[in-house]
Amino acid sequence: MSERQRQIGRIKAAFELGLKIAGEITVKETEIQLLERIVQANQEKVDFNRAADWLAEGMNDYLNGVNRLRPKTWKHSQVGLRLGQAHCQFQVGEKYWTNALGGTDQLYFLMAYQYGLSTLSPRDGLHYPGFTIIDIPGEFAGESIRDLENFIVEPYIELLSKKEMKGAQVIITGAAFQGLDRAYRIALNDVWSA
Repeated sequence: MSERQRQIGRIKAAFELGLKIAGEITVKETEIQLLERIVQANQEKVDFNRAADWLAEGMNDYLNGVNRLRPKTWKHSQVGLRLGQAHCQFQVGEKYWTNALGGTDQLYFLMAYQYGLSTLSPRDGLHYPGFTIIDIPGEFAGESIRDLENFIVEPYIELLSKKEMKGAQVIITGAAFQGLDRAYRIALNDVWSA
């Protein structure tokens, strides 16, 4: 008899624990539903087309700047961007960017991408930090780019000189950068290895 009472006590405790957990689950499900409604409302406010246009516009500004500094460097179509909640697809003309571009042109594209992101900094409602670090390799796709460095950096200098970019910073490492006006240059001569 006493064993049955202990067994009934264990069953009662398990049942009460189940009721407690079920109550906690109900509270959490209610919280989840509230958060899902908030997320849904915020997602409906996001204009992916406008954001894609802003980034593509910044990238094309960079590529147009490169062409102004050295005509016919970017011989491709304008950059386009399709952006959605779960996808991001860059195009040059009608082709996916990696299929449309060779080695040096991919460097220009990647520099344009970072530039485009930098142009988002002063826009209201966007949270790009206004701080970019770019490490330019000595060779890109088998080609030395030492002679190209100033050329690909100058559009950034122009961008940062704009009033709305006050406080933004771009740090670019590379092999040369000699003779750049309006840029702070630090030459590193010591080689450090771990």
